[in-house]
Amino acid sequence: PLVAKPYPAVVNVGQMSIEPGYANFLLEVQPDGRVSRIVAESFGPSADTPSALKPLIAGIAFEPFKGSKPQIARVPVVYGYAQSGPAIKK
Repeated sequence: PLVAKPYPAVVNVGQMSIEPGYANFLLEVQPDGRVSRIVAESFGPSADTPSALKPLIAGIAFEPFKGSKPQIARVPVVYGYAQSGPAIKK
């Protein structure tokens, strides 16, 4: 199994302007642990969401593993969704 190197669970986006959204990314990981490709698998609410969220995972790296073929890791990213309000309003 792939083992990710330590990476902050919360990433400071600084002055970036990112709308709320989500994306599930597939990362192609080489045997040396580096990520060679990042592809959005599913996302919302718009087609621009993956390109906005991709920088948040750009620094992810993995521990080296045995073998000569790359492996795939799935990384979910959610940004800016507030906790939902009550289901019933009075």
